[in-house]
Amino acid sequence: MLEESVAHALDETLGQGALGTRLESFKLWRRDGTILYSTNKNLVGKRFPLSDNLRAAFAGDIVAELDRHYDNQAERDSGLHLLEIYNPMLQPWSGEVVAVLEFDEIATDFEMDLRQALVRTWFDVAAVTALFFLGLSAIVFR
Repeated sequence: MLEESVAHALDETLGQGALGTRLESFKLWRRDGTILYSTNKNLVGKRFPLSDNLRAAFAGDIVAELDRHYDNQAERDSGLHLLEIYNPMLQPWSGEVVAVLEFDEIATDFEMDLRQALVRTWFDVAAVTALFFLGLSAIVFR
């Protein structure tokens, strides 16, 4: 639904460098639920009901969700968890949302960072609890 030259330029850009290795899929959505561009060419021109995340993006919000529910068989077959990011595209002169970009990024590094933060947080909670316990024990056993 985009001009061939624009779609080709997007294909080249999205397939290169770090972006090409981390991006599982990319979609450009029109407000009526039609996919204007997708890295999965079978989806281009098809119309789908808007998800809650797409509705929020069309309202002007940037939405991100760690997703373990896959949109299609290719994503399911990859076995990877994806970070879905919905980014509204604004018209420069009016600020009106004209389309939404959906990035499905491989979330392996993100999940590892989340796990490390969780472990670090629990360690800190345990350390502070132990310090309080030692302090209270010192007061009680005096």
